[in-house]
Amino acid sequence: MVGRGNWVVRAALRRAARFAVVWVALFLCLTDAQRSSAAQTLRVVCYNIEADIDGYTTPRPGLSTVLEAIGEVPVNGAAHPLDLLALEETTSNPLTVAPIVSALNDYYGAGTYAASPYQATESGNNPSTGNGPNAVVYNTRTLTLLASAGVGTPRGSSNGEYRQVARYEFIPVSGPPGTEFYVYVSHMKSSFSGASATNEAYRAQEATIIKNDIAALPANSTVLAVGDFNLNGSTEAAYQTLTATGTGQLLDPLNASNDYTQTWNTSAYLTLLSESATALRYRDDLQFMSAAVYNGTSAAGLHYVAGSCRAFGNNGTVALGKSVNQATNTALDGLVGAITPAAARAALATGSDHLPVVADYTVGTPYNAWQAQYFTGAELSNPAVSGDNADPDGDGLGNLLEYALGLDPRSAGTAGLPVVGVGRFGTGQNLTLTYTRLIAATDVTYLAQVSGDLSTWTTGADIVETLSTTNNADGRTQTVVVRDLTQMSAASSRFIRLLVTRP
Repeated sequence: MVGRGNWVVRAALRRAARFAVVWVALFLCLTDAQRSSAAQTLRVVCYNIEADIDGYTTPRPGLSTVLEAIGEVPVNGAAHPLDLLALEETTSNPLTVAPIVSALNDYYGAGTYAASPYQATESGNNPSTGNGPNAVVYNTRTLTLLASAGVGTPRGSSNGEYRQVARYEFIPVSGPPGTEFYVYVSHMKSSFSGASATNEAYRAQEATIIKNDIAALPANSTVLAVGDFNLNGSTEAAYQTLTATGTGQLLDPLNASNDYTQTWNTSAYLTLLSESATALRYRDDLQFMSAAVYNGTSAAGLHYVAGSCRAFGNNGTVALGKSVNQATNTALDGLVGAITPAAARAALATGSDHLPVVADYTVGTPYNAWQAQYFTGAELSNPAVSGDNADPDGDGLGNLLEYALGLDPRSAGTAGLPVVGVGRFGTGQNLTLTYTRLIAATDVTYLAQVSGDLSTWTTGADIVETLSTTNNADGRTQTVVVRDLTQMSAASSRFIRLLVTRP
């Protein structure tokens, strides 16, 4: 089926009977399935569960309730069970991880969840010291585990790992080739023992190990690095190594500007804190992601849902040093299932000393990720609201066009539309077209075309020239300037338009 958008912007420049028209059009070639499809959402959780110390080898009381409550926080209006659970401070896969899988399957149905069979190693293999290995549990209905491996070895003369970093490769069950992604699960050494400078150096070494391993992955790999990093702030070398620009760069979605002056154990960063559940004071647990994930620039890969990363059970309504288990804590008031906010808060206080950190991601095209940011679950299934040609804000621009130009489909306005102009080049004048494009929109094609009669349109390197492409200060968009290579003096009429298409 082929759809065609309306002429949404038109401007005329008249010079001695010559005029130029900028026409922004969109053509769609969609199957019925594509028109009704929405991006698949994945909920990723990292959780230090403290099941390796003080006599605990199996999950602590309340842990299952916490995991079920995570699945009762709505995404676009609908509850969404966790898809990937990265664990720190387990005793072993048989003793700790298997009971978690069983509990989730009891709740969601037999065979829904599984665990990687890989057993990461630890320094000294002594669970009583809190050195329990990292592990992962995943939803088999949404994810397929492709590979599991250890990265580096426990602490030695040149290795800062106390717990071996585990690397897992997944592909969404409904994902096409190219949607594979890697997850690194880390538990860096804490400074709690008092050897602060030494352990900070170990954390920096482990960060280097992770970055070097990412650099060895296939080019443009989609990567998450999650876990308990035990960082004091962004001032630490480990944080700065992980987020440094260049190959393997990771971003912290809660500090994407890479402000390296932050010390987190203060009220200024209250909403970031994840430890402890009974005396909130540290930001130990983070989800880092590759720039393509954060920016949504991977054509078919994993895309971060903006604003979704949070310490579960902490929205800033608990004072520094206080327990999340108090009625004034409103962080879990939006639960939509059988578990009450009070029950979830109580479970957080007993399930572990940490709060889990939760983030949502979409799989599909960048356009799917963009739709998920602006439309609810019900709206995503209604093409009259979220479809390519739909115009929910009534400004005459369809959703696909709003996406391509980096605009907000919920805010009516004409600011940001392409602009036609006339520029002097040498001794003559030529039509120009200036438009904004969304950097993440790698799944649409922008094509400048020219015509002398509004009937036959042509393009090509010998017909239209791109003069400049400039990144804008917002970090999301670029400004593109093109010109018609035919001088206005050589034609009685000349027109230029921008064509936006997607498969």
